[in-house]
Amino acid sequence: MAWIIPILLNGLLCGVLINYLADTLPDYRRLVAPCCRQCHTKLDLKNYFLWPRTCPQCGQHRKTRTFIVELLFPLLTLYLWYYPNHRMSFILGLILWVYFFLVIIIDLEHRLILHSVSIVGVILGLGIGTWMHGFISTILGGVLGFLIMLVLYYFGIILFKKIKKTSDEGEQVYNGHSEDEALGFGDVNLSGVVGLLLGWPGIVAGITVTIFMAGGFSALYLIYMLFKRKYHAYMAIPYGPFIVMGAAILLFFIN
Repeated sequence: MAWIIPILLNGLLCGVLINYLADTLPDYRRLVAPCCRQCHTKLDLKNYFLWPRTCPQCGQHRKTRTFIVELLFPLLTLYLWYYPNHRMSFILGLILWVYFFLVIIIDLEHRLILHSVSIVGVILGLGIGTWMHGFISTILGGVLGFLIMLVLYYFGIILFKKIKKTSDEGEQVYNGHSEDEALGFGDVNLSGVVGLLLGWPGIVAGITVTIFMAGGFSALYLIYMLFKRKYHAYMAIPYGPFIVMGAAILLFFIN
């Protein structure tokens, strides 16, 4: 019980780090001083990290996501302490969850998986994957994960081209596919990272879980949008969160 408070504080610090990276990397592609997301005014550290967390220039408040992450991540850290993956240490598991959270937040908010984040993921995947599965299994998993998603990526391009030829609406969607498509090349890189983490044949299970989760969510989302009468053709959802959630389930909840 004496470890609970330090563990929760450690999780809170990780949550703060996740929020900082999710706020700065998509806009600046590097580590910079905290800035307002609205007017890009630099914020002092007390304002940004503690209180009042409001821009003195435009009055913009921090996103609700900030407080959700800082509440959930300490609880997740506590879970990792008591129920760790038996094949990796608590610290490695914590680093991996920081990475997963960062990928999910940036993809949900910006429909983007940054190359720098993918490179860090490859380093983590190679190290952790080799530790858990061995080098050969790790490389095979990474290559297979990358190739499977690459096939789906090019299938999506072919589909958009066909839509472009057959409908005016399809042409509009195709011309803006870099912003509206559900699967981008960042998802291909991310699938390779997950393949490194899961190894071979674990990546097969990872892709299967991802497809089922994405399909189930898409069906529920479609029903919801139809009920709200907001549905329109060719609606898409970010795929990155499902890729990392599939890996997280296999690594931390089924191990």
